[in-house]
Amino acid sequence: MAKHILIVDDDALMRRSLAFNLEQAGYHTSTAESAETALSQVRMERPDLVLLDISLPVMDGLDAMRQLKDQFDLPVIFVTARRRELDEALGL
Repeated sequence: MAKHILIVDDDALMRRSLAFNLEQAGYHTSTAESAETALSQVRMERPDLVLLDISLPVMDGLDAMRQLKDQFDLPVIFVTARRRELDEALGL
């Protein structure tokens, strides 16, 4: 059975591109445009991994990551265009 990866990004092109490439590599993917949508989806179908943008509307990726870790103990990889050292440190 293919591993399930949830892609969370407010950029539709980024979501589609990542999903396409991961599916070509044999993964099952689902996508969410916001942290709130992602958390709802995780409650219904738990993924094996979450690819998460830091810059999301309403709830940012850092807050979403905390909830994903605390409530579901899911592995999270940040996918972001932000290059500030503070963002890297906060993500770690």
